Amino acid sequence: MKCQVISQVKSNLSTANPNKGTEENMTLEEMAWEFAEIFDDLDTQKINEVIAANVPIDTLNFFIEYSTDFAPGEIVSRPLRGQLPNLMLVGYLLRSLEEKLDLEDA
Repeated sequence: MKCQVISQVKSNLSTANPNKGTEENMTLEEMAWEFAEIFDDLDTQKINEVIAANVPIDTLNFFIEYSTDFAPGEIVSRPLRGQLPNLMLVGYLLRSLEEKLDLEDA
């Protein structure tokens, strides 16, 4: 599942708009939008597979602990505090995707 999302991002970028070119010259914003569109189409089981294949359990635990320990001391609204682990997870997955795309180009 790890490579499936990367391959789909690459494929979507190269076929959606020929003027965009390939992943070699896509912007981080383009990559993030592609990732969001693909992720939005995944069912819960596929999302769990992506997370399991790309995010260590210790990292997931850190996101949860961070949001419960740190966020209450900061000026963060209660609704945002509840979403903080998810936001951190999406950021982690985006960064992982960016690194994998960079590594594959090398």
